[in-house]
Amino acid sequence: MTIHYTVTERDYINFNLHHMNHSTINRILNILIILLPAFLVFRTLTENPTEHDDSAEKIIFYVVLVLTMAFFSALFYLLIKYSVVFFLKMQLKSGKKNDFIGGHTLTLYEDVLEESNAAMSSRIAYSAIEKIHCDYNCYFIYIGAVKALVVPTSAFECREHHEAFLAQLWHKTGIQAKITRKNRNFRSFI
Repeated sequence: MTIHYTVTERDYINFNLHHMNHSTINRILNILIILLPAFLVFRTLTENPTEHDDSAEKIIFYVVLVLTMAFFSALFYLLIKYSVVFFLKMQLKSGKKNDFIGGHTLTLYEDVLEESNAAMSSRIAYSAIEKIHCDYNCYFIYIGAVKALVVPTSAFECREHHEAFLAQLWHKTGIQAKITRKNRNFRSFI
């Protein structure tokens, strides 16, 4: 099976955001967002009221606490998005050749997966594939902790081609694709 596709800047940004949403760091941040305010509320409830009773200070504290809990995740997401966009724009502006963006060809052979573009060609053993994620816009075939092949869904003509591609990958790797259909992608913040 051979697939010809083009990876756009938006696909590159979506991959980085997808990776950030499904990384260990994101899970740790979500736990901290819950535990830190819980600890601070517990601390304020258990402190001695005769020591220091400044109600204006406590109101400001609770307002900041609620705002942090409500908006930290979204602000962190926006920070990652804009840093990826800035990095990409700077790389393209400096004239560096980016082998990630542009035309690609992905060929599934019996024993290896071959991915090629204008700059290089690489053969990847099926055993090197760690996980496969499906999003609204792309398939992410992880071949490392932070490296993945990004195949846009627009590369497939119909749903049957999508299913044949995933079935062939599953047959070769034994890895079931994880479908992540969250609506937190690049377009939702434009």
